[in-house]
Amino acid sequence: MSDLKLRASYGATGSTAVTPYQTLNQLSSGYTIFGDALNTTYAPSTVLPGRLKWETTNEWDAGVDAGFLNNRLRLTADVYVKKTKNLLNRVTLPSSMGYTTTYQNVGEIQNKGLEIGVESDIFKGPVKWTIAGNISFNRNKVVKLYQHQDIYGGTIYTGSLSDFVNLLREGQPFGVFYGYKENGYTAKGDIQYADLNKDGKITPDDKTYIGNPNPKFTYGLSSVLGYKGFELTVFVQGTQGNDIYDLNMASSLDLGMGLNLTQDQFNHHWTPTNTNAKYPKVSRSLSGNISNRFVENGSYLRFRNIQLAYNLPVSNWRVGWCRSLQLYASGQNLITLTKYSWYDPDINTYGGSKLRTCRG
Repeated sequence: MSDLKLRASYGATGSTAVTPYQTLNQLSSGYTIFGDALNTTYAPSTVLPGRLKWETTNEWDAGVDAGFLNNRLRLTADVYVKKTKNLLNRVTLPSSMGYTTTYQNVGEIQNKGLEIGVESDIFKGPVKWTIAGNISFNRNKVVKLYQHQDIYGGTIYTGSLSDFVNLLREGQPFGVFYGYKENGYTAKGDIQYADLNKDGKITPDDKTYIGNPNPKFTYGLSSVLGYKGFELTVFVQGTQGNDIYDLNMASSLDLGMGLNLTQDQFNHHWTPTNTNAKYPKVSRSLSGNISNRFVENGSYLRFRNIQLAYNLPVSNWRVGWCRSLQLYASGQNLITLTKYSWYDPDINTYGGSKLRTCRG
């Protein structure tokens, strides 16, 4: 061991957590006629204002930095626990109140995890090779909610489906996917949902957890190999164990809209002779729900950057105005290995760039 450092820290920060003015009941403008004149009107909007506090995040961290073999091998590790109290979130109100939503300090969320980073100088000298890797484990949980009530995510509308996909519930990870579980098809080729409460009918009480968007771990690996001015850099990154609710598939599956089908749906839909099909029957009267059909494995491995460079020997040119000069060719996001069926597994609610996807 050539180096050792132990660290510990604790801190608290506050955050407004929402876009400015979103918690206020702003006036909405409109027009109306008084007599023979068109007049501008102002009326309260649909957001009920409330008495709010800032979110407060408290975190403690303990870590170690260590070096081995004259610092040719370097290790960093951190363990942390982070709690956010007075969590700010939009809450849906009964329509009878005259307001549709409000913001409230709804509860408390806990994150705890472990982060490890390792870096090593494999070769030193004419051939230089440095490898660095990191891995991060995080587990979050909704600890407490206002009046122990669930908080539903925003309603998703695809033209065929209209419902919330995720929720906050005490004791569960943040934003778990919530919906129906499918149980094959009916004798007529319609989607059949599992009757979990055994009451003989399908109701919202039959909804359950159908996926978790939080990865079990994230990781990255970089390699820099150099020889006589040439330098090859490779950086890969990925996640493991997270789910994606594929709204692309939900919107493309024809649920009563009479739309065109994808080639895969056309080839593998239910028929009287193909009852164990991937897709239900083709029909304009077909109905559907938010279900586990659209939950996919979101794990992936992506080559974020590959670069080959040559550092020109500027120091031998005896020019004072230039200290370094490099020629390089690089490619970003060239390959993605994943089982996710659409474009990009590294995606958010509002979409992302379309990249080449290799299905594992």
